[in-house]
Amino acid sequence: MYARADDATDAGEDIYLLLSTSQTTAFDVTITDGAGNVLSAPISVSRSAPVSLPLSTLSGATKGTGTKFLVTAAQLATVLSTEGLILTANKAFFANIRVDESAQGESLTSKGTAGFGTEFRSGHVWNDGGASNLKSHVISFMATEDNTTVTISDFQNVDFQNVSEAGGTIVVNLNAGQSYVLAAHCDAAADNLNNVNGTRISSNNPIVVNSGSWLGGSPGGTQQGRDIGIDQIAPIEETGFEYILIKGQGTANENVIVVAGVDGTNIYVNGSGTPVNVTPLNAGDYYRLNYTHYTANQNLYLQANQPVYVYQGLNGVADTNERQNGLNYVPPVLCLGGTNVDLPDIDQLGNATVQIIGEAGATVTITDQLGVTTDITSQAKAVTGNTKYVTYKVAGYTGDIRVESPRPLRVALTAESNNIGAAGFFSGFTTAPVVESPNGYNSTTCIPDNLPVTLTATGFDSYQWFRDGVLMPGQTSASLSVTNPGIYTAAGALSGCIPSEQSFPLTISLCPGDVGIAKNAVSINNISGSIFDVVFDLHVTNYSTTNPAPNLQIIDDLTAGLPSGATVSLQVAPALISGSFSTGGLSATYNGNADQAMLQTSASTIDTELAVGASVVIRFTVRLDMSGATSPAYGNQAVVSTSLTAPNDGVSVTLDNQDFSDAGINPDPDGDGNPTETGENDVTTVCVDNTTIGYANPTYYTTGTDPTPVITGLSGGTFSSSSGLTIDAATGTIDLSASIVDTYTVTYAFGGACPTTTTVTIELNPPAQPTVNSQITNQSTPTITGSANLVTGQTLTVTVDGVTYALGDGNLSISGTTWTLVVPGSNPITPDGVYSVLATISNGVTSVDDLTNNELTIDTNPPSIDIQGEPTIAENGVPFTVTFEFSENVIGFTTTDLVIANATSSNFVTVDGNTYHADITPNGSGDVTIDIPAQLQRHCRQQ
Repeated sequence: MYARADDATDAGEDIYLLLSTSQTTAFDVTITDGAGNVLSAPISVSRSAPVSLPLSTLSGATKGTGTKFLVTAAQLATVLSTEGLILTANKAFFANIRVDESAQGESLTSKGTAGFGTEFRSGHVWNDGGASNLKSHVISFMATEDNTTVTISDFQNVDFQNVSEAGGTIVVNLNAGQSYVLAAHCDAAADNLNNVNGTRISSNNPIVVNSGSWLGGSPGGTQQGRDIGIDQIAPIEETGFEYILIKGQGTANENVIVVAGVDGTNIYVNGSGTPVNVTPLNAGDYYRLNYTHYTANQNLYLQANQPVYVYQGLNGVADTNERQNGLNYVPPVLCLGGTNVDLPDIDQLGNATVQIIGEAGATVTITDQLGVTTDITSQAKAVTGNTKYVTYKVAGYTGDIRVESPRPLRVALTAESNNIGAAGFFSGFTTAPVVESPNGYNSTTCIPDNLPVTLTATGFDSYQWFRDGVLMPGQTSASLSVTNPGIYTAAGALSGCIPSEQSFPLTISLCPGDVGIAKNAVSINNISGSIFDVVFDLHVTNYSTTNPAPNLQIIDDLTAGLPSGATVSLQVAPALISGSFSTGGLSATYNGNADQAMLQTSASTIDTELAVGASVVIRFTVRLDMSGATSPAYGNQAVVSTSLTAPNDGVSVTLDNQDFSDAGINPDPDGDGNPTETGENDVTTVCVDNTTIGYANPTYYTTGTDPTPVITGLSGGTFSSSSGLTIDAATGTIDLSASIVDTYTVTYAFGGACPTTTTVTIELNPPAQPTVNSQITNQSTPTITGSANLVTGQTLTVTVDGVTYALGDGNLSISGTTWTLVVPGSNPITPDGVYSVLATISNGVTSVDDLTNNELTIDTNPPSIDIQGEPTIAENGVPFTVTFEFSENVIGFTTTDLVIANATSSNFVTVDGNTYHADITPNGSGDVTIDIPAQLQRHCRQQ
């Protein structure tokens, strides 16, 4: 981060790292900088022994910009290799940064792996005025992988320090551990006050992002109304559609910044069906809520039709200025999440208030630093618009506390002391199981020979384990004994909730070795019906340049990976088709079932050995009977091993080398001579069914009927898609109202194997079709009408003769469903002719036009008329028929338009569009005359 002023360098000031955990057994946390330099001896932490560590006490550190947390002005917009903090441990823990500056304070909570992502939108403390040389908005990020490109965009006219914003984007290239800090000074520049909100930070590899303001606020623009408001934020896929916020202790100065992640976003408050925003927000737009949106229960229920970022500014004390201001990045309301939170040293920065969001009816307790547990369930406050959740605000605690419930919790902390204010959420961001191994969370664990490694998952009622993304049938307990290398994850389930996403992956690898194996499916032949013969090749290589591979053994259990209901048998015995062994060879008794050892040993004949640098290829055929199979996928893997102790049965002896086969023909795809590495042990999967899926339409709308796909082929698989599409895993039914507007690939697979895909697009509900009424007129500034059924958040425009008119511009108006456009004299429609009028309704994402064309005809020249039927002699009282023949079709011509002297008219008849008849009866008063004034002829051309 960056502090333009008040950087905690004076006596009694510092920046602290607080570590806490729910683990009762102590474990060590390692602290390094971005370059991996260790900054401290391992820090021991447990539930009963949280740690508060001044960052100035780290190795080589000083206060302020020497803490690895703050940078100097000269370091802004510069790639930094040794800044930032990386914390690792073999168990799950909370990490919290607290700034204790005499006049300011703040709390930043790490989001752990839930903070890793590639798409973010920033949020900051609201400012009503600038303050020279004091205030700044800050965005910082760190790469987790090499060759990471980060793009900053959608920041309007914000002026960041030390960098060019030409072209509207800033592009930064980073390697793992490198970081970058951007700052925008809150001075006189209007965009720098608040338009930094919604800045987009995107990358090609996962990064972590901090966002906020180091000194912000000041409703009156004075120096005294400022404080620090910063937090680590999560990627857009971790945002949501609904949030519950609990008001702080402040008054009129508390704000909520809502940032849209998708075009066409509307925001609703406290169950209202009318959005608070007048027009839909586009991605990156923000909307500011204030203290008036909180209910009498001091909470606020916020909904959106698309996912949004929510940043809450709140105070630790009732005051009208913002010098006790803090900033929370707020997690969405989800059924998933942790059920216990340990908060260390809660009054470190001042008087503490604990904010809790829990499920209605679920017990909530707080255990204080003396071990006394209090049930606070009776203090629950109802949430207007959402009966499922309740909120709590609890003050008076000090030291370390623990908040618990049998159901998921969201817990935040606010603190106040004189000028200092701070806030931060401690839970609600991790919605997948935490997976651990004996050697460390997210560590690369090497399998020693073939001894099992036990993985454990926590945080849920039940689990489903996956290896390399493929479901492991029957593996549903909290622990998993692993003997095969791979990338392991677990999905969790809580009663009454949808299943979680898969956990952050944990890699289990083989210890390095020289001998490698690959398994390739050469051909699949359909014998008849559901009977298939599959030809496999095993490619085995000794990559050592000095040592032969003694006591070689290949284990291939043909039944491993066989889908339920299917059977397999060896059809053609293994045979060498390339290369040779130094000694020994293929076992004649191998059948892949009762006898799984493919090579000879001295227990029966002679041990098998492969020479230095040698390779062999073994071919065999299996027969699959899939007639009763529940999946079309047959995923199998062979294992090669050597042992210094002969004979080697591949299972029960101490192994010198072990490698699980990789799919294909190359045991060592990266060519480094070590075939045991992660990514070189993929299961060989055979798919014997061509299943397809499809939805009835390529596009669906968020207010439409939820669609279910049609499966052609084998049923019983599971559906999945990327984050943003809410889909039923069993049926493929899409929950349109809970899905984010985007185009998605839907995958249908069997435990992750044999996938087939289709594409579906989700859009906001389209507007209703507008209409335009056709007319013929002799006016160059006509009044044009039509219909439009507008709903809240939609806009109407009408375009004619190249000019577009919008509602509210003084020319276009609407009453009910009828719109009226009065073409102004400044934009006459000329020359005469036929014109198309385009009426368009837009909801911010989708636009719908009227379906007609050429609705308007302008003809300013009146038609000529020929009056026929004059009698030779007009007799008194004897009628005669007169024909009125116009040169073109007219409308509105009636008997009242006739000017008749000394006669009367009757029996007026319209023959067609330009011909009319009338009976004229003389009255004997004089000569009969019939006339149609020119202005009436012009009038008859109007419509």
